[in-house]
Parts: sequence; structure tokens; C-alpha cells
Amino acid sequence: MIIGLGTPLFFNNLYFSPFSLTIVDSEFISAFFKNIPFIFTILGAVSATLIINSWGISKNDILDIKLTKPFRTIYTFLSKK
Repeated sequence: MIIGLGTPLFFNNLYFSPFSLTIVDSEFISAFFKNIPFIFTILGAVSATLIINSWGISKNDILDIKLTKPFRTIYTFLSKK
């Protein structure tokens, strides 16, 4: 079952305020802004791989950084649902 704009599933049972309907406007955003999450994902994966596998930083140093209180606070803040 597909539910979205233009489907007659609920007919007149749902009311969409024209002032809060911003889904339609995202269609006209340029492709660069739509791809920003993908770009940051790739950059984060590449930077994590370079940091972990670099010759200058040992894996024990990275583990020590991960076990610090500020890192754990930031990690738990970003991982909450």
C-alpha cells in the first residue's frame, strides 16, 4: 500500500494545512543540497578510515581517546534516538 500525496486512500479524512506542507517544496531544491547528507557520510567514512589506519596514530591512542569522558558524552548525545 502506498500512502502519500495524491493517493486517494483516506480521501477527505486527513487535512493538510497549506502553510505546513513543505514536502512539495523539497522537489525544487538543487541536487547539491539534496546530496549533502551523502557527501558528509562519505567524508566521515573516509576520514575515520584514514585516522584509524594512519601510521602516525596508534590504535591504543585512539582507544584512549574513545574512553575519555567528553568523547563518551558526545557519542551518547549523537547516538540517542
